[in-house]
Amino acid sequence: MNLRIALIFPNINYLGKIIKVSLVPPLGLAYLAAVVEKAGYNVSVIDASALNLNDDKLMAKLKEFKPDVIGITTNILLSLQNLHLSRLIQRQMPTVKLVFGGPWASAVYEMLLRKSFCDYVIVGEGEHAFLELLKALEKGESPKKKSGISYLDPITKSVQLEPPRPIEDLDTLPFPAWHLFPSPKKYFFHTRKKVFYPITTSRGCPYQCNHCTKIIHGTRVRFRSVKNVINEIRYLKEKFSASELLIVDDNFTVNKKRAEKILDEIIRNNFKLLLNFGNGLRADTLNQHLIRKFKQAGTYFIAIGVESGNQQVVNKIGKNLDLNAVRRAAKLIKQEKLVLTTFFMIGHPFDTVKTMNDTINFAIEVDPDYPVFSKVTALPGTELYNLIKREGRFLSRFGAIAGYQRSKANFEIYDLKADDVDRMFKQAYRRFYFRPRKMLSLLTSMRTFVEFKYILTQGILIILNLLHLSQ
Repeated sequence: MNLRIALIFPNINYLGKIIKVSLVPPLGLAYLAAVVEKAGYNVSVIDASALNLNDDKLMAKLKEFKPDVIGITTNILLSLQNLHLSRLIQRQMPTVKLVFGGPWASAVYEMLLRKSFCDYVIVGEGEHAFLELLKALEKGESPKKKSGISYLDPITKSVQLEPPRPIEDLDTLPFPAWHLFPSPKKYFFHTRKKVFYPITTSRGCPYQCNHCTKIIHGTRVRFRSVKNVINEIRYLKEKFSASELLIVDDNFTVNKKRAEKILDEIIRNNFKLLLNFGNGLRADTLNQHLIRKFKQAGTYFIAIGVESGNQQVVNKIGKNLDLNAVRRAAKLIKQEKLVLTTFFMIGHPFDTVKTMNDTINFAIEVDPDYPVFSKVTALPGTELYNLIKREGRFLSRFGAIAGYQRSKANFEIYDLKADDVDRMFKQAYRRFYFRPRKMLSLLTSMRTFVEFKYILTQGILIILNLLHLSQ
């Protein structure tokens, strides 16, 4: 029996065709597709977001392919769409085995199985576990005792899960199967080039931020070899004509010597690629020598995760970051004339109006090119989520399921009130961006039409969100 496998990334273009949401080619799904294809299965990838497929068009593609197994990727942003898509497929293709994977499904696998949203959930890293599940289904066997596969026992009605095991040797994974995906021109992100691809050189993060989930890659960092990374860059350049790479490691510079070796090899090979570190780097791992090396290698964009401009709040959320390191790194990055983005979060459990105001003031002091302010969302599988469940309250019946799709704060705890979070969030964008000098600097920092289009769209989204919050 040669199983036919369909892998789906659901459509999250809730704003229609004119205004697009940020969207990067899904790296996790591309790795999964590569592993399944290498094992000899007939695999089809349907990225409904990139293709902007409605339900009818998506189902038409599925029915045309006639899959035996459908895998759907999940995260908090996709969660409501995942549930909708699950019921849609179950009604129209009742014999197909439905498998969920990704960070959200890994956190709520018991709920998904008990409410029959799917037949199986892959918990943790999916490449090996999904392959083991396919082998079991091919033989008509139960995936009992297979690491990382959760399912509902048909006899006891209990949820079964053999604890997931992280992949130790990342070099054994095939390169992502981008030939199965739409052109990168169908995606939309802050880049300067149209043909861009994400790449990760490691998995895992040793830090303990309470809002961040480690449920997929864990806290132990595993590194790909420098040679393997360079080979993938060459593969992307030669086979897909990549002109820009998004480095999406949880923390590329956690090992500074290794990071420098990768940059040196990129320089030596003269790939003539732009590098974008928009996923975020630790400020306390950056120094002048390393930042200059980034620039030599083709980097034009660096993001730093800050989270709060109040040192006590930073300490309480487990960030373990000295804000003076942010000041130093920001100064060095701007000296090298690289684009700087900083990530700030409004509405931590330990925030007050004063500390949220400290965050806004800190952003203005550091003065990055594009600070991103977001509202703290308690994601299932995080310590923050558990804290809100114990000592606070969610403000929607879905808890954190609707997280990023809600324009208003979705929890309250201690002295933190949702109205204050919404008000300070609005102030953050107004006070930072609505300054004549900042508006002028934004216009002069853009280098390509692709970049201009993205910034313009994000500006429209910010204004729409602020107008909505004012209602």
